[in-house]
Amino acid sequence: MKRHFLQLGLAAVFLAVGMSGCATSGVPDLENNSVYKKDPLIFNARISEVKKAALEAAVSLGSRKLAETDSYYKGQLPRGEVIEVFLKPDGPDKTQAWVKTRITYIGGMWQSDREAEIIQELKRAVATVARKAP
Repeated sequence: MKRHFLQLGLAAVFLAVGMSGCATSGVPDLENNSVYKKDPLIFNARISEVKKAALEAAVSLGSRKLAETDSYYKGQLPRGEVIEVFLKPDGPDKTQAWVKTRITYIGGMWQSDREAEIIQELKRAVATVARKAP
């Protein structure tokens, strides 16, 4: 009986450790990501406004959210393309942004690199959100 409880306890510990590892591993570090080597988009808006705009842009393209933090969004478009938006404050009212798209292996022949389209939609959404901000 004690052995059964010990096994259940160990299983619970491994499950808890595994789940906590999954929660933090889904968000990549910007500085260690290949997208960081690109020149950023610069927006004259607070990071919260650019984040809101990024969400609006993603939704307008039909994105389904996969991960999100205050400075990161990852989503999947209807045909399977994965989009990532990385944000970094550059002063109180300026934000740097990097956009990365990835075509997944499954369904790859129907997918396309939509980075330019996502950037255009993000710029439009930032302009709209920034006008609404107090």
